[in-house]
Amino acid sequence: MDIEHEDYRAFVAAQIARLGGAERRDAFLELAEMPVEVLPLLIEAYWHTHDAEARTALIRLVGQFRREESVRFLCQALDDIHDPAWMAALDALVDLGTPRVVRELRDVVAMLNPDDGR
Repeated sequence: MDIEHEDYRAFVAAQIARLGGAERRDAFLELAEMPVEVLPLLIEAYWHTHDAEARTALIRLVGQFRREESVRFLCQALDDIHDPAWMAALDALVDLGTPRVVRELRDVVAMLNPDDGR
């Protein structure tokens, strides 16, 4: 089914909504089986949810795809105030381990500590 199809988007949205509830494991597994085209929907959902466990699950899902296009998002997620969320983002970046990840992490470190010349 096409990602732009209304039924597809509704199904994904329903699974994302379940990430914050008792059925989070089932929802996670459903989303993990989705094609890579679901990535933008997962990232968008992260920015709109206040539930810390759902944000953590979304980060883990994005990380499972191991795609270069998710590096910027994962670096941004390092700023999440919920420890498991930013730790999941760091784990996903380490798992990806590409030169782009190294560059992006250097930029993050430079922003956090601008006086460090490394």
